[in-house]
Amino acid sequence: MKNIIVQMIMNFLLLCFSTMVFSEESQNDCGLSSVKQQFSDLTFVGPLTIDETQSMYSADISENETEQMAFDWNILIKRASESAAGCVYFFSTDEESWNLLRGIKGFTLIENGKALDMIITSKS
Repeated sequence: MKNIIVQMIMNFLLLCFSTMVFSEESQNDCGLSSVKQQFSDLTFVGPLTIDETQSMYSADISENETEQMAFDWNILIKRASESAAGCVYFFSTDEESWNLLRGIKGFTLIENGKALDMIITSKS
């Protein structure tokens, strides 16, 4: 009997948690679905925190950062930090695009279904 009660409680908590996560994702995607329609050839990862974004950018750029990229990056991060409704996403084309020398990847700030800012960190 004790095992059944524990299992029921665990199932209830799992249901509550998964509902909470689903609701949070659907409310905090900043309108990603609209952007995905415009850029259907891109895969998006996020939304990312500012710290996650900084870490990914640092790992992605390494020694290839130009002055213009650093300038654009600082603007994107400043805008993302000031935006209460904005979300930062990493984006990339698929492997086939990279193999055909049409690949791009980078970061974008999305708010209310619009890409407000974007930086391309790499292209083939």
